[in-house]
Amino acid sequence: MTTLSDKKLYAAEIDSFVKTVQALETQNCFTEPLSEAKLLMWFELNKEQLLYLIKAPDFGKWHEVCLIALENVENKSQILQAMIEIAISDDEFHYSEKAIIMLTARHWNIDIEVSNNL
Repeated sequence: MTTLSDKKLYAAEIDSFVKTVQALETQNCFTEPLSEAKLLMWFELNKEQLLYLIKAPDFGKWHEVCLIALENVENKSQILQAMIEIAISDDEFHYSEKAIIMLTARHWNIDIEVSNNL
């Protein structure tokens, strides 16, 4: 979501997506690690649908469903940090990226300061 929220796609954001997901993965219970190839394939297979959902009038409902699915994940602040890392990886912190991060933090009741200078 963060990677595509500004409707621009940069290699730095994709690289950051792969790295942050792999870092977060150390907390999950998958029997097989998610390889870079698997993550890139998932991204390519889902990119168009994600872009559609991000632009859809009912984006807020979809975003909330995604966050509810993650309710039982421990240390959600690490997910927020990963979202920030992805957002700033292209040296531009777009307002749409900030908005998704702030909505996510608010939904999870996590205080976060998102400045323009990240």
